[in-house]
Amino acid sequence: MSYLLSRLVLARGASGNPFGKVTLKSFSSLHISKGTPALLGNLSDSHNKKTLPSKLSIQPARLSSHGDHVALWTAEKIFSGILVPVIPLALMFPTPALDYLMAFVITVHSHWGIEAIVVDYVRESVFGSVIPKIGVALVYALSAMTLGGLCYFTYTDVGLANAVRMLWKL
Repeated sequence: MSYLLSRLVLARGASGNPFGKVTLKSFSSLHISKGTPALLGNLSDSHNKKTLPSKLSIQPARLSSHGDHVALWTAEKIFSGILVPVIPLALMFPTPALDYLMAFVITVHSHWGIEAIVVDYVRESVFGSVIPKIGVALVYALSAMTLGGLCYFTYTDVGLANAVRMLWKL
């Protein structure tokens, strides 16, 4: 990515767009069409022009390696929207069912956020092929332990909502 950015910064060109035809297909990818000048050297010299590969796209690893991104984005937004009423309801009417629901929704919401961070910053191109897989596995283990711990606390102790209410009374 920094290589492409440095090429864009160092580009020189004549009138119009010196970068060739660049289209932003979506928020997650930059597509450069076939025959785009490679942005090296003087673009006015026809013998010095080089071209990029036919389909060059830059995408975060999370979006390029998983399945249906629209469904995942929709699920993330639904869970975020469910958090808004669940937390106040669980605090106003503390029941085990609302505690379990709150534990599940908070854990899933946190899992997706932490997974996005790990996938975006622990990239295979930087760390090799093993460390990113270990990082994602640790995120899944952390999420499983978090959900298990919250459910155990709800089952054996006062529950999440009552614990928060007890902390507020202090």
